[in-house]
Amino acid sequence: MLDFIGNAHQNFRYDVRYRALTGATRRELADSLKEGFPYLPAGCAIELDRVATEHVLDNIESAVGSSMGSVVGELRHYGDVTLAEFIDRAALAPEDLYQTSNWYWTKFRRRADLPTPPEGPNDDEFGGRLHRILHIDAADRLRFYDDLLSARYRPSADDLSPTEERMLYMLHFALWGDSSKKRERWPYADAVLEHIWEHPAIRKELRQLLALLDDRAEHLTHPLDHEMGWQHDVPLSVHSRYSLSEIRAAFGLLTPQGSTPIREGVRYLDDFRTDLFFITLEKTEKHYSPQTMYRDYAISRELFHWESQWNTAPETPTGQRYIHHRDQGTNVLLFVRHHKKVAGQTQPYTLLGPADYVRHEGEKPMAIVWKLRRRMPSDLFLDTKVVAG
Repeated sequence: MLDFIGNAHQNFRYDVRYRALTGATRRELADSLKEGFPYLPAGCAIELDRVATEHVLDNIESAVGSSMGSVVGELRHYGDVTLAEFIDRAALAPEDLYQTSNWYWTKFRRRADLPTPPEGPNDDEFGGRLHRILHIDAADRLRFYDDLLSARYRPSADDLSPTEERMLYMLHFALWGDSSKKRERWPYADAVLEHIWEHPAIRKELRQLLALLDDRAEHLTHPLDHEMGWQHDVPLSVHSRYSLSEIRAAFGLLTPQGSTPIREGVRYLDDFRTDLFFITLEKTEKHYSPQTMYRDYAISRELFHWESQWNTAPETPTGQRYIHHRDQGTNVLLFVRHHKKVAGQTQPYTLLGPADYVRHEGEKPMAIVWKLRRRMPSDLFLDTKVVAG
């Protein structure tokens, strides 16, 4: 038993200590404190009485990152530092600095009277979208973005390969969403590039942010095209995280010219002969109907238990495709996330990669065990075990 509450100095950072214990962001930590830390590993508990909880919450709410003024004041203290240097010295996570659409690095630097590149026509609008890409962690994708953004002059879309064009669209739709209004605003790849180069300060910030995300990436990632042995130019990587818009853009289902939605948890792509499974482990009645509260969980680092849609039986064409996918030459890809939303933000999926049928039982829904071709990382498996109980 450890006592984490005492007569600490007023500048003591409880958020740093509790984040190290739980892996939560500052924003998630406040929610966990209020809810009694519901997502700790089995056998672990953090118990605070009402007074201690209020004391820690007050400390978190007054720490650096609790207000724009606190961030600007801290930045003035450190002076002309890079984004990565400030994050490190202030003991913040990127999620702390980009916690709302009103917060971004260029804005903090300008308020602290530090030099920035010339202002673009819509810096506030553009900078306010950067919080939407903090999940990016695929090595090949980050490398491409760094090469692209470092160019002195705006590249032409004609210079991009099909894979690179899809990666450009993945970044674009991650930032701006996929509404028809946004697609009409930038109707082709050159318009997307032109908009980025019209905002030199945000382009510089974007490059620094992506480098920071590269440095903190936790998993070795594996390009999907290589894993599958196909020639489809799908710029996804196994063990990387993606929003649904990014996944659609990677498969060519989302471009400035058109959008094919994915509204359910499963989707078969005939052109790729591939089933996509979108799995949320922790389901709540707020976001899911009783018919879709499926029991999905990791059995081991290689085996995953998944329940099909409520109307799928083994003898149906879909059930037969699942059972005999190898004989029929089709594939199965698993995309998994813990929660649909955290602190009001829609969460990305982690691509666990291709999987093969092992066995099933029952019907409507079918309970199928899949074997992953590449074992999931240990930390990801432990997290899924926590959610599964």
